[in-house]
Amino acid sequence: MSPIRDENQCPHGRDAPVPWAFASHTLPAQVRLSPLAAYGRRARGMQIVRSPEQAELAARLVRPAREELLRLARAHREAVDADLRSELAAGHPVPNAPNPSEGAYPHGFCFAICARVFERLSKEPLVQGFVAAGVIWKTVYFIQHGRLFQNAVQCGDDLLDAANNTCSPEFEPVVCSPLEEVNWENLRDYRQTATVAEKYYKARLFPNRFFPLLFPVAPFLRLGEGGDIAIFWHEHLLFFQDINEGWPRVGALLDDAPWMGQPLPAPHAARMRELQRAAGSGAPPPVELRECSPDELRASLASWEALHELPTGSLRRTITNLDFRLRSTARWLLR
Repeated sequence: MSPIRDENQCPHGRDAPVPWAFASHTLPAQVRLSPLAAYGRRARGMQIVRSPEQAELAARLVRPAREELLRLARAHREAVDADLRSELAAGHPVPNAPNPSEGAYPHGFCFAICARVFERLSKEPLVQGFVAAGVIWKTVYFIQHGRLFQNAVQCGDDLLDAANNTCSPEFEPVVCSPLEEVNWENLRDYRQTATVAEKYYKARLFPNRFFPLLFPVAPFLRLGEGGDIAIFWHEHLLFFQDINEGWPRVGALLDDAPWMGQPLPAPHAARMRELQRAAGSGAPPPVELRECSPDELRASLASWEALHELPTGSLRRTITNLDFRLRSTARWLLR
């Protein structure tokens, strides 16, 4: 069976939620796309979009109501804070959020806070009036100040950040600003993402030449102190765009010979040799471990093309399985 389509190893069941979902974006009823193309469109929908029409709507509708929008957003943020603190105190894991032991709330809870405040605000008559008038209302994911990854809500030509204090607790929790006043850029490619990730996570990234199945979705290894090696994956927005567009982003990585050919530092090379010995002695990782050339990694992309043919249910299960393998491999590397 194809390694991409082996759905049965996922322990979460047939109806498990898709871990790489973009819940705030829906497609018009008249649009008929393949299931995988729909994922690509939703991924693109997470980008900030500007237009003269949205600038006019923001000036006419959103900004005159900004104080009321902020009042509602702050009230919902307080409610979300209370809910999340209660869940954490009860020991309940929060999806896409750090373990409570890794830092004090709300540090690292940007996604969870933004998603929950967005869901609550979307039910408010004020926001529903904006949407009825044609105002863009969606969650977005972007780079801020050239060094941070951020979740927020685009409201017309404005940006509502309901998790503004998740990196710096001294900041105001909820802010709303015109886009021209926000230092932002959309995620474009993997090298841009890697440059920001090395600043954001204070880590060195290295091309993932060792897990060919995972390369298109996790093209980097994270090198830690003392030779530690970890699979590094970020948001999968680029992956879903890339697979639908013929792999231009992964292709650009593979074409960058100096970057792809850089040797592992000595302690990490020793650790990789240790892992390869373990893989060959009865303790293999969940996916193939094999050092590959750029050409071999490029050839491995063919395995992923099967996703284009899958119906919705099979695609959801396959994506869930892939996420399971990715996380299992990450745990295997910590052995």
